[in-house]
Amino acid sequence: MRPWIHNKGLSNQLSYAWDEIETFARLTPNLSGAKTYRKALAKLTAQANEHLFRLVEESSLAFEQGDQSLLDPKSIAAYCQRMQTRLVDLRNLFVADNLDPLTDCINADCTSGPVLRPQVH
Repeated sequence: MRPWIHNKGLSNQLSYAWDEIETFARLTPNLSGAKTYRKALAKLTAQANEHLFRLVEESSLAFEQGDQSLLDPKSIAAYCQRMQTRLVDLRNLFVADNLDPLTDCINADCTSGPVLRPQVH
């Protein structure tokens, strides 16, 4: 289950994507396709959760019978990688479609330019 829940696992990446869209929505009111992105993200999250819960249930029942074949780390990692690729593609498309409003929001706060040296008091 490590590729699913450990460090940068699928569940953490999905959680990050949810936090990110909420942050974007709060900071940038004119996002294009936010509702559609949320629906797609919810669908992807539901699919991943359903697969995880089914895997846990089926593998625990099989394990009780002495069968550990469902706990194949390579197949679990491959599934998580496919889902991560779908997530990144979905996220990148949303961000690309909203690049102008997102950067306009950032640039509005940085009118004086970057800080080149920290202020020392």
